[in-house]
Amino acid sequence: MKYEDIIKELQNKIYKPVYFLYGKEPYYIDLVLDYISDNILPPEEQAFNQFIFYGKDSQLANIIGQAKKFPMMSNHQVIIVREAQDIKGLTTAPTKDKPNMLAAYAANPLPSTILVIGYKIPADSQTKIPATFIKALGSKTVTFESTPLYEDKIPGWISQHVKSLQYQIEPDGIALLAEHVGNSLNVIASEVEKLIISMPAGSKNITAAMVEKLTGKSREYSIFELQNALSTGNSSSIVKIAHNISIHQKDKIIYSISQLFVFFTKVLKCSISKNKGNNQELAMEIGVNPYFLKNYLSASSRFNQTKCVTAISLLREYDLKCKGLGSNDDNSELFRELIMKIIYL
Repeated sequence: MKYEDIIKELQNKIYKPVYFLYGKEPYYIDLVLDYISDNILPPEEQAFNQFIFYGKDSQLANIIGQAKKFPMMSNHQVIIVREAQDIKGLTTAPTKDKPNMLAAYAANPLPSTILVIGYKIPADSQTKIPATFIKALGSKTVTFESTPLYEDKIPGWISQHVKSLQYQIEPDGIALLAEHVGNSLNVIASEVEKLIISMPAGSKNITAAMVEKLTGKSREYSIFELQNALSTGNSSSIVKIAHNISIHQKDKIIYSISQLFVFFTKVLKCSISKNKGNNQELAMEIGVNPYFLKNYLSASSRFNQTKCVTAISLLREYDLKCKGLGSNDDNSELFRELIMKIIYL
C-alpha cells in the first residue's frame, strides 16, 4: 500500500490491526507513526490506551503481550513501536520449527488493537528483510516500504512539498537546496521549515537568495551552474566552476558526476525527441521543470547525439574511477580531467 493510501484510510477511520512500515527512507515512516499517534485516539483516551515502545528498550514478547490486551473504556488501543530495527529477532524468517512471534500474532490479531511498527533500515546498509517474513505477516497486515527518492526526483519533491505548505520557491532555489541537502527528505523538510520561519511576515515566496543565505552555498560554483555553462559552451566558466568543485567540494565530486550523468541523459532525450516545438510536452517527456527547459535545448544544440553518448560513457568511466575502480588517482584530478574531456568533445 502507498503512503497516500494509508493516510487516506486513516483519515476515513478505516483502521487495520497491524501496520509494518519499513525501509531506508525514514520520512514517510515517521509521518505515518506521527499521524496515528496524534489522531486515532482523543487525548483523554491516550493516557490509558496508547502505548509507545522503543526498540532498544523493548522485548518483542512484551509488545505482543500488550497487543493481546483489550482497551480500557475505548474501541481501540494503539501500540506504536519506534526504531523497531533494534528489536532482536523481529523480522526473522519463520520456519515450521520456529515461528516468528510477530507473524504469528498478525495471523490472528486482536481487532481492537492497532499495532504500528516502524522499522528503519540505514541508508548504507545491505540488510534485507526476508520476503518470507513479509509474506507471513498475512492479509490482515498493512506493509509499506519507504524507499529513498532518486536524486533526479528531489527537485520535484521539494517543489511539491513547499506547495503543500502554501508557499512557493524559485526554481534556482530548488536547484540550490537539492544540491545542498542531497536526497534525505527529513533534512529537506527541516531546511524548508527553517526557510519559512526566517521569511518576512506575509511573504510566500522562497527565493534563491534566501536558500543561498541558509546553506552558505554560492550558486556561482554549484553543479547546476556547471551544467548551465556546459549548455552555453562557456569554457572559462566551466573550468572555473569545475576547479572550485574539485578543490572546495571534494565530498561532492561523485554526486556531481551523477548529476552530470542525469543532465546528459536528459540532453540526449531532448535531442532525439519528437516534441521539439511543444515546450510543455518536451519538458514533461524529459522530466524537467519547464523553467529549465531552455538550458537543455541549448545543450542539445551544442551536444549532438554522438557527443551526448560519449559524455555519458565518460561519466560512467570516471564514476567508477572516483570510486576506486581502475584508478588510484585523486578524485579532484579525475574530476578536472573528466570535465576537460567533455569540453573538447
